[in-house]
Amino acid sequence: MSSESLRDRQLQRVADLHRPREFDHSLAFLRTYFKRHVDRPHRQLKEVISHWQALVPTALQEHCRLEGLTRYVLRVGVDSSAHLYELDRRLRSGLETELIRHVGRHTLRRVQLRLVEPERTRRDQPSATSPTTD
Repeated sequence: MSSESLRDRQLQRVADLHRPREFDHSLAFLRTYFKRHVDRPHRQLKEVISHWQALVPTALQEHCRLEGLTRYVLRVGVDSSAHLYELDRRLRSGLETELIRHVGRHTLRRVQLRLVEPERTRRDQPSATSPTTD
């Protein structure tokens, strides 16, 4: 192979990299679907999470799980009735209004609480190597 043909192939590769590529219209519908059903909800939930972490006390956050955001309603699972009562009291006394004001009514209009079973931690789960008693 001559050095001239090798150089020509390298130049052709560089030229191909800089040439605009044709747009594949067969999958163009996925762009709008992705923006509507994945990208936008992700950005909204990210915004809600950041404001939730800033406004809700850390002691309560440890007992809460943000479950989802659907139709302007943020669903929050709380692991005990005492923490559910405390969070509900704070939301009614202005925390919900403040959260909505920070996030915006175009994203959030209401916070819905529900009692969920607490997640088991590693120390609660029996170990495979622990001795059994007869």
